[in-house]
Amino acid sequence: MYSIIVDYHLKRIVQLSTVCSKWRAVAIGAPSLWGTISSRTTKDAIDLALERSKGAPISAWLMSSGDTTDLDGEERHLESMRSYRFLELVHPHMSQCRVVSFENVKALETSRMFTERGVRLSDYLERMIITRNESPLPDDSIIPFFSVAGRLLELHLQNLAVSRDDILRIFSNSPKLKSLRLESLLVPASEQSRETTAFSDPEQAHSNSPDIYLPCITTLKLRRLPSSLLYPIVKNIGMSGLRNVDILHDTSAAGNDLENSNETTSSIGLDMLVSRLITTSKWFRMKLLPSGLSIKPLTSKPACIYVVELIGSQSRLLPWLRLRSFPQATDAYRLELSLADDSMGEAPEQAVIYNLVRFQKVRSVVLRGRRESWRWIWMLSLPDAVTADGLDAEDGPAGTKKSWLWPQLKYLNFFGDIVDEFTTLSMLSARYGTQRKKSEGTGESGGEVVLDRLVSLEVHPGSREWRPEVLDRIREIVGPGIFRWQKS
Repeated sequence: MYSIIVDYHLKRIVQLSTVCSKWRAVAIGAPSLWGTISSRTTKDAIDLALERSKGAPISAWLMSSGDTTDLDGEERHLESMRSYRFLELVHPHMSQCRVVSFENVKALETSRMFTERGVRLSDYLERMIITRNESPLPDDSIIPFFSVAGRLLELHLQNLAVSRDDILRIFSNSPKLKSLRLESLLVPASEQSRETTAFSDPEQAHSNSPDIYLPCITTLKLRRLPSSLLYPIVKNIGMSGLRNVDILHDTSAAGNDLENSNETTSSIGLDMLVSRLITTSKWFRMKLLPSGLSIKPLTSKPACIYVVELIGSQSRLLPWLRLRSFPQATDAYRLELSLADDSMGEAPEQAVIYNLVRFQKVRSVVLRGRRESWRWIWMLSLPDAVTADGLDAEDGPAGTKKSWLWPQLKYLNFFGDIVDEFTTLSMLSARYGTQRKKSEGTGESGGEVVLDRLVSLEVHPGSREWRPEVLDRIREIVGPGIFRWQKS
C-alpha cells in the first residue's frame, strides 16, 4: 500500500483532472493534491507536480527501481530515474518539503549535489531520510545542513560526512522528534579534536555542545557514531516514551578510546543512558562477545526493547560498566552473565576475570565452553573466591576480603557433558550443602556472606549420562523442583 500511494499518486491526480472541466478546476486549484512526487515517475510529471504545488508542502521520495503493485492489483516493474536527476529537480524546492526520503543515494551523486548546495531544512519538515549505499571515507566532503526544523518527527541519516555542529543544532531545535536513526556518520577530525576523549572529562566534552532535550523520543538507533556526536545526544534523552533503542559504539575507533575507565567519577553520556535502560527491564543479560559485549533485556515484555553493543577491549569495558554505569541505576535490577570460551578469547586478561567476579546483583549465569564452564563452576565452590588467585590485588592485601562468588545467584545453566557430575556435586555441596539461612540479598553472619538459594539449576547432559544416585543427591541439596536435567 505504501508504494502504491507514492508511485501512483500523481497518475491518479492527473486522471482525476481529466474527467471534466469542473474536476480539472478543483484538482488544479488544490496545490496540496500535487504534493507527493517519486523518482519512479517521469520528469514531465514531476515538473508538473512542482509547478501546480505552488509552494505548498511536498513529499519527495527517491526510490530504487523495483517491482510494485499498480492500482488494479497487477504486478509491475517500475524504473527509477537516476538519483542525481531527481535531486536536481527537487533540490530547489527543499524549502517546501514536508517529507524528504532519499534512500540509497550513490556516494558520487551525493557529493555532487549535497556537498555543493547543502541540505536546507524547511519549516514544514516532519520526516527526513538521507542514506548512502557506501560508507563514508575520511576525505569525503561534508554535507552542510542549513536552518532548523521545529516540526521534525523522524530523522534517519546513514553513511554521510557531516558537521557535528549542524547535526547538534538540528536536535537542539527539534523538541518533537520521535524517531532518530543515525548510522555510520563521519565527523571531520578537526571537530572531534575539540572534544576530550570519550570518557575522560564529560563536563568539558559537552561544554561546547548545545543543550539537547528530546522528551518525545520513542525510537533511538545510534550505530558507529563518533563520541563527539553520541554523548551530547544521549545526555538528556527522555525515557518516559522510549520504546526501542539500538546502540552500537566502537570504543576502539579513533577518538572513542576509553580513558580513565577505572575512575569512579560518573560521566554524563552513555553510562547514564545504560544505567537507565537496565532499570526499565529489571532483568537484563550482559553477554561477552569476541568484539566486546552486549546488553539487552531478559523480561518477556520490557517497557523498552533495547540492545547496547560496545566494541573494544573487555578489560576496559567491564570496569567502566561496573564502576561508572551500573552504580547510577536508581532502581533495582537483576543481571544475567553469559560466558563462553569463544567470546572471551584464548586467554582472558586478568582484568576481565577480576571485574566479572565483582559485578553486583548477578542473579543468573549461563556457561558455554569447556574452559569457562570449569573456571566458574570451580570458583562458585570457593568460600573465598573473590580473593582467589590474587584477584583482590586492587582492594588490598590478600585475605582481607573473602566472599563467595555472586552470593545473589539464583539461576545456573551449563552443559553436563562439559562439567562432570563429580565437579557439579562438589560445587553444590560446598555452596549449598549445609543449611544456610535463606536471604533475599547479601548479608553477613559471623563474618560470612549469606548465600541466596538457587531457584533453578538447568543442566544439559549432551552425550554423557550421570548416575541416578548423583541426580538424586543434587535434588536433595538444591531442593524439590529446582533441578532440571534437560535432555534434548
